[in-house]
Amino acid sequence: MLRALAVAALLVVAGCNAPTSDPAPDTATMTPASVPESTATGPEVFAPGVTGDGVTTPTRLARAHARTLEATSYTVNQTLVQRFDNGTLRSRYVTHARFAPEQGRFRASLQQVDREEGDRVRRRTRRFGDGERAYVANTEANDTTYRLLRYPDGEPRPPNSVYVRNLTNSGAIERLFTLVDTRTVGTFTENGTRYVRVRSSESATLPPLQNVTLAATISERGVVAQYRVEYDVVRTGRVEATIVVSYTDLGTTTVDRPAWVDRVNETAS
Repeated sequence: MLRALAVAALLVVAGCNAPTSDPAPDTATMTPASVPESTATGPEVFAPGVTGDGVTTPTRLARAHARTLEATSYTVNQTLVQRFDNGTLRSRYVTHARFAPEQGRFRASLQQVDREEGDRVRRRTRRFGDGERAYVANTEANDTTYRLLRYPDGEPRPPNSVYVRNLTNSGAIERLFTLVDTRTVGTFTENGTRYVRVRSSESATLPPLQNVTLAATISERGVVAQYRVEYDVVRTGRVEATIVVSYTDLGTTTVDRPAWVDRVNETAS
């Protein structure tokens, strides 16, 4: 069970939805808020679920993170890089996504590089949700296809079926901070908002993952503004992986309609 949880947490945290055009079945400036005060003698509270001892209540932190993001617009950047033990790139996935407060309105792109039979293969997937429908553009080998996402029966898929929780990754964040013990290493204030930095107390072993480390920056409102996970895993040889995720431009992100949507033939099945 521990192995399954660990792998699921790290893969979902990475935002590693499948490199196809179809959605996974189910994924600045911040307004200042007062720092909660502890009424009991104990470590200082820096954010929901975070004290001077580190992340002590992952469930509370994950809920605050999701609740804050679901009420505003924001931008997500996610990068997963895997390298072989000799430093050669195995794969790189870079996701950039913008979400509006309105349910189902988003714009996202996935830039993907994979090493296949010794060669680097590049793919690009772009998605757009206008609140009612979801569109996708897939590019591979200089060829791009455009289409409206549909169910097998031909009915258009609603945009909220593409990114069910708008890449808040709250479930994965909860599991990650449950599996990896952290400690508070410092605080700082930026644009009127207080942040706390936490790091893993020591590298963890979560079979089959080894040398797992975690570093995160969390706002006083509970938004995990940035986190970085590193780990090793043995596949066909040892692979070193780095995941970096950030949430920015809360309340100021805009989602405009991309020009490529005009190339979609909405009557095609």
